[in-house]
Amino acid sequence: AEIIGNQLEAEDNYAEMQKKLSIERETSRLREEFMGVLGHDLRNPVASVASGARILLRTIESDRERNVIKLIQSSTIRMSSMIDNLLDLTRVRLGNGLGLNLERDVDIAGTLRQIVEELSQSHPGTTFETNIDTPEPVTCDAQRIGQLVSNLLGNALTHGADGKPVGLIATTTDDQLKIEVSNQGEPIPEGQLANLFKPYVRGDGRPSQQGLGL
Repeated sequence: AEIIGNQLEAEDNYAEMQKKLSIERETSRLREEFMGVLGHDLRNPVASVASGARILLRTIESDRERNVIKLIQSSTIRMSSMIDNLLDLTRVRLGNGLGLNLERDVDIAGTLRQIVEELSQSHPGTTFETNIDTPEPVTCDAQRIGQLVSNLLGNALTHGADGKPVGLIATTTDDQLKIEVSNQGEPIPEGQLANLFKPYVRGDGRPSQQGLGL
């Protein structure tokens, strides 16, 4: 009787654990879906703000007011990028993966140089050492590659040593595109490498270095 009682108790505990696990999974799924809906619905108001800023910029003559409108445009671009990142994360967490728009014969060199130029303008005190040698045709999603390199270069700028250059090397060899980003900052501690690609996890940095670890 004691053995049977223990068996029944174990089965009850297992059933209760499975029930709690099911509830947690459903809660997690609903949370991810909510984040996806939120990101999707934020696109329209941000697009309206960007459109209004473009219209105002054509009619404003004061330099001070034009600078304010340009600041609004810059902010909406950053907001749109954040929304895209939120939607990408939601797709991955829901198991749908990232959507890719693969194109043949992409001008990947032009994409990379444009990103470096944009970052050079926003970080005039930093030197970029680039070596882009991609004579072979590339089949890829240029927008995703651009997003990838922009994030890597942004991290290299944030965590690099002040006054030291940031490097970008891109080559095509043996049907492969190889991209390397480097800086002269402190190496990532060995203990943090295992969590490097986990969302919302980031290492210790200087007080001025803020981020979500995405």
